[in-house]
Amino acid sequence: MEQLMANPEADVSKSSLDNFVDNVYSYYSNLDFQEQKLLLLNLYAQLRHKDDKDFRSGQCENLTNREKEVLVLIAHGYCRREIASSLHISRNTAARHISNIYSKLDINTVAEATRIAIANRLTA
Repeated sequence: MEQLMANPEADVSKSSLDNFVDNVYSYYSNLDFQEQKLLLLNLYAQLRHKDDKDFRSGQCENLTNREKEVLVLIAHGYCRREIASSLHISRNTAARHISNIYSKLDINTVAEATRIAIANRLTA
């Protein structure tokens, strides 16, 4: 299961269901809340969109480096306040970056942002 956190592209569909569930449960129970959330979003993205070529790569080419940084923080579960604090910017600037990201990627939710960050290998 550690491979899932280190490699967001790990193919979870190759495990037997019982083995997969046992491994996920034992690994998941040892994580803190943010790590649990990231793992579940990672699994969701892999299982729902594993054959969706539109989300494999290239989605983030139009984002600035700062917007990519913000996208990574969104994927790790940071809220606007936490993003602002982490990057030493105002909450309004963080909100503007988030708005720009959502507009450029034509998305509306944190789950979609996380899925794109994972598919484009921005999270690790």
